[in-house]
Amino acid sequence: MRTLSPTLAAAVGATGRQPAVRVKLADDKEHWALYRQDSPAKPVTGCAAVVAGDGSLVRAALFDNGGAGNADLAVQRITDPAIASQWTSWTVLVASAAEASQPLALSLHPGGLLRLFYGDGPSGGATIKLLESATNGAGWTGPSTVFSGPSSFFYLASAGNDDLFACRNTAVGVWDVQFFKKSGGVWQAPLTWSLGTLSSMFGIAAVWNGSTYFFALSAWYTAGLGLEAYQFDGVNAWTDLNFIVPVDGSNVGFQFRLPSVQLVDGLYRLTYREHDDGFVDGQVYDRYRIARSLDFVHWCAGLPVSPQALTSASGAPFAKAFGSYFATTPTSTFSSPVYSASDAGRNSDVSAQVLSCERNESLLRASEVRVVVSNQGGQFNSCPGLAKNGTLLLNEGYVTGAGTEVVNVATALIDRWYFSRAPGENELVIVAQDQSRWLDNDAPLLLTYRNRSVVWLALEIAARAGLFQVFWPGTPAMGQVLASFAIQPGQSWRRALHRLMEAYGLEYTVRADGSLVLHDPTVAAASVWTWQNEIQAAQLGQTDLPANHVRVFGQATQAEAWDYTAAEAAGVERYLQVVDRALGSASQAAIRAGNELLLEQRKSRGGELHVPLNPGLELLDVVTVVDGAIGLSQAYRCHGIQAGMNVAEGTFEMTLELMGT
Repeated sequence: MRTLSPTLAAAVGATGRQPAVRVKLADDKEHWALYRQDSPAKPVTGCAAVVAGDGSLVRAALFDNGGAGNADLAVQRITDPAIASQWTSWTVLVASAAEASQPLALSLHPGGLLRLFYGDGPSGGATIKLLESATNGAGWTGPSTVFSGPSSFFYLASAGNDDLFACRNTAVGVWDVQFFKKSGGVWQAPLTWSLGTLSSMFGIAAVWNGSTYFFALSAWYTAGLGLEAYQFDGVNAWTDLNFIVPVDGSNVGFQFRLPSVQLVDGLYRLTYREHDDGFVDGQVYDRYRIARSLDFVHWCAGLPVSPQALTSASGAPFAKAFGSYFATTPTSTFSSPVYSASDAGRNSDVSAQVLSCERNESLLRASEVRVVVSNQGGQFNSCPGLAKNGTLLLNEGYVTGAGTEVVNVATALIDRWYFSRAPGENELVIVAQDQSRWLDNDAPLLLTYRNRSVVWLALEIAARAGLFQVFWPGTPAMGQVLASFAIQPGQSWRRALHRLMEAYGLEYTVRADGSLVLHDPTVAAASVWTWQNEIQAAQLGQTDLPANHVRVFGQATQAEAWDYTAAEAAGVERYLQVVDRALGSASQAAIRAGNELLLEQRKSRGGELHVPLNPGLELLDVVTVVDGAIGLSQAYRCHGIQAGMNVAEGTFEMTLELMGT
């Protein structure tokens, strides 16, 4: 249940209560578009970007001179993005002496020091050199040598913590990762990762969160170039976390290259280049995408940053500067303005003109919100914040002695809107769905997992769909490990989540703020509200619907659960059989059987309750109904909520669909 203040809770059942509703619209999504198209004098073979301590955008690039080890290394500093010359003017720091095969890293280090790492051309990238700037990119010193060895380094990344990650190529088809750290004013000998060698690599990106290093690696995994997420403690513990973008039979011909990552606005944001070599359809192209993650383990599906109609030899480094997100190369720069709640061009408060609003919430599908707004003066003909996939914020409450008190009951995604017209009528109707709507999108790739827990897989499915906040109880079911789990391309994230929940008889809801909440039927839920004198109408009863004997069959295992009391009361055995190959042990089958029986027992009683609107109630909350006329004092669980307000009718009510607890 959402938290209500004592005065707001008292207002729910008070006589003469005065409802309050607030509706706001926000165009708060990222809208990536081409910002600049430039034509450098020489081909670009690598680039990097970073925001300096003074907020300027510093870019570095390798320009090809026709050979592997004689590229130019140049930099530029942008202090005003409106000045075109700042995007096109480059200062060459190393002329015809840099390795052209993408060995380039640019990062901001403690004390505001910028470091630009590159591969030395004459050594074939076997020597890593360094340029530094203490003036936010206005001037540079060096180069100095970080490391010189017998093998070439082709891709570099720095997390900005006096560090450097490098992809090392020791022989044909033999690649690994090394880590360099500056300590005591000296670059220490490299540490080599403990995860073996790979046959090919095509880019690396690193980030430091204050205690741990994370890095993304483009490498050859089984069937092609994919992106994988790793963790490193800076000493000796290297961990393979999860794939970011996998490559397998469902996307043969695609390669995912040259990642760039930053921790910005609470999320890891990673750009990468999607390359289609034309193996399947004969069409060769590149596209930039951006993926996001809350923990660097679970990533959302990559959002297109650029159109398909481009070819590029470099990645598009990510940066946040000048109030925008950028994915930028010397040739093409794409941007998306950063959303601000104070931006009048992207936000509207339509509360004063609301004629009615209603919300319909139920399990297993997206809840819907419908708001009708008066447009009698045409003031909402063009409404800031009213955008496809924009956000509709609905707050409900009452006017109390403490003032107008409302709580957020929906932060929904705008699905559609239309104008309702008739003589003397001009209304704007907005329909939105809660954020679980993203679960109804289809998976674009085949995703396969081995030996992952229920909680881990729920986090993964939610993140892939775009939901990053997940809550769960600490019950045995949540820690159960599935030997194998797959999400087929074209299957919705919701269907995948349903299959996962069904494996152990679990449930889920999505809260108003978009967080996914997992529910285990074994967790006892206390009643959060009691309805008595406020009840306007009720239909409450009992049924003989539930099964009282459940038998579950898994892989070479089985378990059963009985409700002998129910069987005795009904005088009949009602049998339910479940077959699920996801269950691999007797203990797992027993968990499923027990939970299935608990879910069945809920069907033994239920009903419908018509009451004043309580903005605190959520799906699966337990409420108590007291009706002295029928001698009833019983707890029920909310399985459906319909709530609405209508100004003309003077109503502010809700209907609760109830089942047993």
